[in-house]
Amino acid sequence: MVSDNGLPLQEGPIHSLSHAPGQPKICTEHLPWLIGSPSTRTARFKFWINTLNRSSKLDHILANTFPDIDNNNNDLPRILPIGHLINFHVTSKKANFFEEDFSCLEWLDNQLKGSVVYVSFGSWVSPIGEAKVKSLAMALKATRRPFIWVLGESWRDGLPGRYFDEIKERGKIVSWAPQMEILQHEAVGFYLTHCGWNSTVEAIQCRKSMLCFPVAGDQFLNCAYIVNTWRIGVRLNGLEEHDVVEGFANLTMDLDGMNQRIMALNDRFMGFSANCYKSMNNLKAFIHDLKH
Repeated sequence: MVSDNGLPLQEGPIHSLSHAPGQPKICTEHLPWLIGSPSTRTARFKFWINTLNRSSKLDHILANTFPDIDNNNNDLPRILPIGHLINFHVTSKKANFFEEDFSCLEWLDNQLKGSVVYVSFGSWVSPIGEAKVKSLAMALKATRRPFIWVLGESWRDGLPGRYFDEIKERGKIVSWAPQMEILQHEAVGFYLTHCGWNSTVEAIQCRKSMLCFPVAGDQFLNCAYIVNTWRIGVRLNGLEEHDVVEGFANLTMDLDGMNQRIMALNDRFMGFSANCYKSMNNLKAFIHDLKH
């Protein structure tokens, strides 16, 4: 499947890995260490191997996921999903290392329902690079849709000259944003995301369809769930104008069906009675084992 330094022996689907119903087929592009130069990939591969080796010696792993997503077995370590307990109170204030710009919420109040694109690649935007920042800037402008874009000060060098003046009627760029409040706002209709797991969970919580552009780590596999398994988003082939325009076209073509699927997924994963009961039992089992 892969060489000793983690490089795939053959590109494409990994047929030697079986997948359970409801899980995507694993491809070499989903492998989380295949980012950067060959030496960087080797270093990342060693990190993942060491992480898995350490994890195999643990009795329990508490996971920010939901009981219905993963099929547990009796092998150690016991993976205990407790995501529902972490994510149920969507309006609770979360600790944050960055100062959030709440002015965007007032801006959202003046936008039409379901019209706004929320754009955020999380706190780690560096893999996008200056050239892609410029491409995405021009693509968002070309869509003629209102948007909120979370883009730190240090990454704005990639923006074209006079960009803020050109988009001030339709766009708002902030250094950091209150993400849950934005995703819950009725004016937001779409979420352009890197497919980080926390962002994926929050999108499902807030019932937002996703435009996916994974850049690192587990984001590629998360994207496979979003696009191929759950079918609540589309993957962008790039951040050029034609990529983003095509992505919106594909998204809106199946928007009604996508909204129905994300509502069903929200009910399945976020439904209080079943999943909260399972998550609480998992947490109680973990505490019981610690005591005994």
